[in-house]
Amino acid sequence: MVGKRPSVSFIYVNYNSTQLLLCSLRSLRLEEGDEIIVIDNASREDTSILDRFEGIKLIRNRRNRGFAGAVNQGLMLAKGDYIALVNPDTVLFLDTVEKLVEFMEKNPEAGAVSPQLLYPDFSPQDSARRFPRLKYLLFGRRSLLTKLFPRNPLSSEFLYKDIAIEDESPLEVESILGTFMFFRRDILESVGMLDEGFFFFGEDLDFCRRIRDAGWKVYLHRGAKVLHYHGMSRKKLRFRTEWEKARSARRFILKHQRPSLPGRIVLDLGLAFYLLSLALKDFLGLFSSEPYWKWEV
Repeated sequence: MVGKRPSVSFIYVNYNSTQLLLCSLRSLRLEEGDEIIVIDNASREDTSILDRFEGIKLIRNRRNRGFAGAVNQGLMLAKGDYIALVNPDTVLFLDTVEKLVEFMEKNPEAGAVSPQLLYPDFSPQDSARRFPRLKYLLFGRRSLLTKLFPRNPLSSEFLYKDIAIEDESPLEVESILGTFMFFRRDILESVGMLDEGFFFFGEDLDFCRRIRDAGWKVYLHRGAKVLHYHGMSRKKLRFRTEWEKARSARRFILKHQRPSLPGRIVLDLGLAFYLLSLALKDFLGLFSSEPYWKWEV
């Protein structure tokens, strides 16, 4: 990019991930006008090392306000032309931000974009998904049916696995992940901030839905890369994580699709079956051969 690039506000939400956060902060290449905003969501670990980083706007919450609530605190402080929501367990490449800014500047219809997420072994990670629908309930990334039938068309469709991963051209998608979400600050005027009714999961889906409803497009830029140390949470927390995801999927469907009473019954039965299948999957030990970073968290 020739000349000074537009400014970026990097927003991090930290919860007991300080060491990972430090690695991510060191991967940033800041330019004039950029800013870093860190919201610590009442971490139980020692976070005093964050005070040594000059120029960081650090907010320490006395209670965990959830991801959406903490992000909204950061959004109220952000002054950059663009905003990057960045998970602490990510590491940027040298050209990640430049590629994202260049793409947004050339595509004024784009409201938000995500880079391609990579596992620590540099294999591609699922970085976009379609909105939750009744037909996808039983075919999530961790579901027993997906494990037994990995090539089933619904799982491929839901996670955009039907798209050639060798193609690095930008892809318009329904939603990207809050792991690394890059968007124009201007969209907040028409879209608003994150819905704090989604405490831990689903706020990224809801935000992307509102971006699209406001007339903007959402993209996955597969030519821009970010390492994601996916699955650093403890294995014993996985079922609780999936429980929260199921609750968020239910809230999203009720909020945006407003199914009829029979549809709600199917929704609840589907989610119940999904959670039971996960419990069975854990009981059978079907994760034992997976590297820690490929656990779904």
